Amino acid sequence: QKLSEYKACTDSDKRRELRLEILEIYTEFAIPSLSLAIGTIITFPGAFAFFFIALQASGRGLADIQALVASVPFAADALSHIDPSLGSAAIAAVAVELVSPALILLAVAIKGSVEAGFRE
Repeated sequence: QKLSEYKACTDSDKRRELRLEILEIYTEFAIPSLSLAIGTIITFPGAFAFFFIALQASGRGLADIQALVASVPFAADALSHIDPSLGSAAIAAVAVELVSPALILLAVAIKGSVEAGFRE
């Protein structure tokens, strides 16, 4: 509503006042939301990359799960056709889901720093 009012206004003093109000609304709502989004974008892919690289470097992952379910014929057969990199990616995705509550807290912690950077 303020934006349409700003666009329709021709009085320069009123436009300046409306522009400051719009900027205040933006500062109150958009910056915190954007900061949390950036924190989430940093933490979740970062955690996935960490788990995936750790699985690839250690040689653990899909082979361990295949050994665990070797006695179950259908599961063993299904897992034998999966590429090890794809298996590591799936395990990394599950690991990210398991630690997601901690990642959300980390994203909220990062949000403060990102928000301070925007406000400068």
